[in-house]
Amino acid sequence: RTPLGAVANSGYRDEDFAVRGVTRLGRATLDLEHAYHAVHDAGLPAFGSQFAPGGQFTFAGSAGSYPIQRREAQRLELALLGRGWQPDLRVLGVRQKYYTRFDETVTEYISLRGRVVGTTELASSDRVTTDYTSVQPTLRFRGPGAVRLFGEYRLEQADGPVLRDQVTRNLAGDVTASAHAEEVSVPPADRTAWAAGAAASHTLGGFKFESGIRYDRMRTRADSLANSPTAKLDVLDRRTSAEIGVS
Repeated sequence: RTPLGAVANSGYRDEDFAVRGVTRLGRATLDLEHAYHAVHDAGLPAFGSQFAPGGQFTFAGSAGSYPIQRREAQRLELALLGRGWQPDLRVLGVRQKYYTRFDETVTEYISLRGRVVGTTELASSDRVTTDYTSVQPTLRFRGPGAVRLFGEYRLEQADGPVLRDQVTRNLAGDVTASAHAEEVSVPPADRTAWAAGAAASHTLGGFKFESGIRYDRMRTRADSLANSPTAKLDVLDRRTSAEIGVS
């Protein structure tokens, strides 16, 4: 609602749920968390226009909404304190999944010699899923330099079909023709990334010196199907970066 009243096609309802558990066994600590968030029936005020038959318009109206937008996430963190010369170990694992469904309906008038004789309803439903998985191990050494070694593995995947239905009716409401097609909204795609690096820090004369180096390797692929509007993609990126700072 607004100060001027309710806005059509703008409502929604949502759900939130999260649970977390932490346990310690000797030098090891395990931290597990699960989170869920979803939005249902999110309307779009831009959709929902209606015009009377005839005149200069061939557009009868439209409707659009997000029946569901959902995010699920799991986080698992394992920490193990080292003894003596042994470094501290920390492993962080994350899994996230996003799902979006968008439904759109457009109705057009069919005119014959200036008279409306029927309607054509075009309905489409986009269903896009994105998965994200990562694992990040870290070794932290005690002593001079506070050396830290780290790595990362990350996998991202996405795809999304679109379902299309077309229905033609006469003015009596009888179906005179119909068609159904399954196409691609987001072609299957994935990105695999590996990274490794080292960092160190040292305090001297009231200043803290920090430095680090990191190597990344990332491969991105996207399929192209017969009914896909995009070309096939297969790209490999490599990058080495270094940094140094004083504070």
